[in-house]
Order: sequence, then C-alpha cells, then structure tokens
Amino acid sequence: MGKYREKNRVKIGMVGCGFIGQVGHLQNYLNVNDCRVVALAEARDLQRELVAKKYGIVDTFRTHDEMLFSGL
Repeated sequence: MGKYREKNRVKIGMVGCGFIGQVGHLQNYLNVNDCRVVALAEARDLQRELVAKKYGIVDTFRTHDEMLFSGL
C-alpha cells in the first residue's frame, strides 16, 4: 500500500470489545480497506489482552480517556 493510501486511511480506536464489539464492529472495521484499527480501550484486563492479540492491535488502554489523551 502506498504512502498516500495509508495516510488517508481512517484510524479507528475501539471502545469495548465484548461480543457485540468484536462481531458487530471490530471484524467489520478490519475488513474495510480504508480503515485501520489502531487502538483498543477495554476495562477488563484479560479481555483486552486476548482481543488485542487475536486481532493484532498493539495499542491498548484500560479506559477511553487514556486512549483519547494518548496522542494516537
């Protein structure tokens, strides 16, 4: 993918990664070429770790505030 294309992709920060978050949203965002999931906020530590690993999300946070103020 060229630099222009990557630069213009929408960056997504997911808040919550329960069943609906994964099945109804996350999987769909991962399949849209113009989107890139860059972060995940989830209060449940184990859930956050497992989902981040499963979908290759590097930046994770415990709260949405932490994610918003992270500078991503």
